Amino acid sequence: MPPYLDVRMWDIIWPLPLMALLVAGGVSFLGRKKGEKEAWFVTFLVLSSLSTLGAVTGTLAGFSRAPALPSVLPVLSLVGALAIYLITHESGDTRIFVSLCVFCLALTLWIGAIWGSQLRADFIEYQQSEAYLRQRADVEKSVRRYRESLGLPAEFEGKEYR
Repeated sequence: MPPYLDVRMWDIIWPLPLMALLVAGGVSFLGRKKGEKEAWFVTFLVLSSLSTLGAVTGTLAGFSRAPALPSVLPVLSLVGALAIYLITHESGDTRIFVSLCVFCLALTLWIGAIWGSQLRADFIEYQQSEAYLRQRADVEKSVRRYRESLGLPAEFEGKEYR
């Protein structure tokens, strides 16, 4: 089965796109103007794309074992510089819109980082569980039996694969 069809994967990640859409919908609903239905939908589309970007970036940064700051900081710096430029050089409506965009990105990035770090903690806990260790021992036992049936030593002596 392809990994994108695996139900367990979707069971873990479904809250992320939902959270991004809820944040974008809530912020665009609260920031709407009376009588502008088309502008509300465009605002929702932009905010949902930035919210999704924040959720994905935050999750990947939180799940990663590498320090997240060197990989996320350039993107945040670029977004921050662009936001500051637009806020200082554009009209009042654009300032509000840019502020809403930055807020959605930052909020979903933060929530995504928390989500990713919790996923990493759950994964580490699973790797230390009795069920996982028993499964690894069964696989190693099967590999040893197979190697012995081929007339090979039970343990692999090469250092390039360790």
